[in-house]
Amino acid sequence: MISGMESSYALPYTGSITLSVEEKVGAAYQWYVARGGGTDYEEIAGETGATYTLPALEPSMNGWMYYCCAIIENPGTDEEIYTVADSETLKLTGEGVPEPVTIHEIGIANELMDALGKVSDGS
Repeated sequence: MISGMESSYALPYTGSITLSVEEKVGAAYQWYVARGGGTDYEEIAGETGATYTLPALEPSMNGWMYYCCAIIENPGTDEEIYTVADSETLKLTGEGVPEPVTIHEIGIANELMDALGKVSDGS
């Protein structure tokens, strides 16, 4: 479990945010981020400890997701055991943060098919 993330942060925010996972004896760590609300995570270069301090917050970081993987060598084998913490999402409000995209409920499948038919025939 990742700790250190509040439910949201109002910009401009001048404090620091440090995420952390429980330290395990002999473990190596790697932090990951998915930018722009996507699910394509990439390693955060050089962030290999049980804690990670986010850079200064910017409006474009709204919705970024972070997770950490702990890697422990399995004694007596060539295997490694990976423990992945559930991701945490950075939620920003205030100055410069774009309005979130809203997903509207369309209704039942027949209504959706009717709407698509109207789009395709131009009505």
